[in-house]
Amino acid sequence: MPYLTLYRKYRPQYFSQVVGQDEAVEVLKREVASGKTGHAYLFSGPRGCGKTTVARLLAKAVDCENPGKEGEPCGSCENCRSITSGNSLDVIEIDGASNRGIDEVRELKEHVSLSPFSARYKIYIIDEVHMLTDAAFNALLKTLEEPPASVIFIFATTEPSKVPATIRSRCQHIPFHRIDASLMVPCIKDIAGREGSNVEERALWDIAREADGSLRDALSLLEQVLSLGGEVSSERVRALFGGGSRKELERLTSALRSDRKKAFLELEDSFRKGLSGGRLLEGFFSVFRDLWIIRKWGPEMASHLPLAEEERNFAISESAFWPEDLLWEGMEFFASLMPKARWGMRSDVVLGLLMAFFERVPVGESAAGDAEKEVAEVAPEREEPSRDIEKVEEELVTPEAEKEQKPESQAVEETLEKMESLSVGAANEKLSHEAWKHFIESFFPDDVSLYCALLSSVPMINNEKLCIVFDEKDRVCFELCKIARNAAKIAARKEKLEGVSKILLCCGDEETDTEASSIPGMSSDSPGAPSERPKEESEKVEIRRQEAKKNGKTTEDGSSSKVEDLKGVMSLFDAELLLLREEASENGENGGDIIE
Repeated sequence: MPYLTLYRKYRPQYFSQVVGQDEAVEVLKREVASGKTGHAYLFSGPRGCGKTTVARLLAKAVDCENPGKEGEPCGSCENCRSITSGNSLDVIEIDGASNRGIDEVRELKEHVSLSPFSARYKIYIIDEVHMLTDAAFNALLKTLEEPPASVIFIFATTEPSKVPATIRSRCQHIPFHRIDASLMVPCIKDIAGREGSNVEERALWDIAREADGSLRDALSLLEQVLSLGGEVSSERVRALFGGGSRKELERLTSALRSDRKKAFLELEDSFRKGLSGGRLLEGFFSVFRDLWIIRKWGPEMASHLPLAEEERNFAISESAFWPEDLLWEGMEFFASLMPKARWGMRSDVVLGLLMAFFERVPVGESAAGDAEKEVAEVAPEREEPSRDIEKVEEELVTPEAEKEQKPESQAVEETLEKMESLSVGAANEKLSHEAWKHFIESFFPDDVSLYCALLSSVPMINNEKLCIVFDEKDRVCFELCKIARNAAKIAARKEKLEGVSKILLCCGDEETDTEASSIPGMSSDSPGAPSERPKEESEKVEIRRQEAKKNGKTTEDGSSSKVEDLKGVMSLFDAELLLLREEASENGENGGDIIE
């Protein structure tokens, strides 16, 4: 006897053996038992969920010579045996993907009117029916609406939306769904036992999750593992998938919280052995989803997750170390990277982004018992009281050589120490990570440059004053934020931060109030333009303005016509004026219009 793959060898031969499609099976059994079978059925659902198998069982049930009381075929009569072996002349299976044209449908119509050879009904099973052309569907309409009494059509498709409504309305539509992993595990275990192999429960769950609701895929994966020889273990499954098993992800999740160096080396080794970025991100998303559910609704929710007992215990214990909002951010982060990873993002880039994200995780701290704990404290609390400004100024006066010798890693800490003695004082209040995140994101996408500049800052809050601290190496971001128009935008958003009445910008020992009426070097009317002109230049501008006025080159309110044109352009594009430069025309000093 030729070798059969597992999913063919163990294909269900009775309705009771179908896994995970109880509703669909129950409807069909009742119709067969009552003798009220329809003339056309449309089975829809994802791949490998049992559509074609149930179609064959329905064919056996209606053509069975000795049907059971509950609609089950006997499995032993001549018709049942011939349908099982695929030799029945009255059950015709057609692949809609390769026989999709109108000529094939016309040929089918010519044979429909012929009587069955030996069975009661002639059954046409058309798989992937959505692949038929529009002309083929149109040719099938009349036959489908009024078929011969001895003909039953069974259509199967993974995309029912592509089947014309005129076809769907002439069929009984029976939807199939993905098979739950908890239902697949006992089935896989039973088949592995029949094949004489020992199985490890975690390995079965890994196979079931990887199959993504398709029992056919699960049996194909099991067959590959069995071909490696020995027992079905999680290590063999890991070798087959190239890494990313649940056991490995659990170990990495714990390491990323406690020993990031070890986690980095393990991830690098997994990528080198062939683990794809997309598979890793999907795995981390599943782990974080389970931790988030348990963290939000309690350990009792673990019993509702598709996990083995050992995996369930890990999820309950590990969830205590992860704040709820960080788990949610992790899921958003992984979901945002998945499409990029599928389109070919390099594995080293994925690894770098992962490590950068997990740097925000508090190492070795438990979040249990405090559901409202913030994700990360953006500035450490300092126990010593604020010092006098005079004392700090004396400490800050150090030789340049000494400054250059200071390690770069101490820069932010020294900046925070300096800020204690300024207007803000000691940072004795926590700023919600979510509130700070929403504050920064309010600038995106309207002002991307300001959004990017604020990403490099650290917030400190005390006595309703928020100081946005920049390190010296990020001074360019500080300079960008303190421009009048940007400072005004920052000040206008203070309502987004509860309990904040004033926002300051700080870098080193320099401090700027965002609500100041003007910033040195900037004009309040035209942000970015010089605030003053030299006396001689101002007199020259006044003389030229008067001459331009005499020549009729000003508007009714006395402003230059070019300025009015410029204002119109700014209004049209919702733009801001950054710089105005005054130049003489080629006709001479007084030959051009004045732009101010």
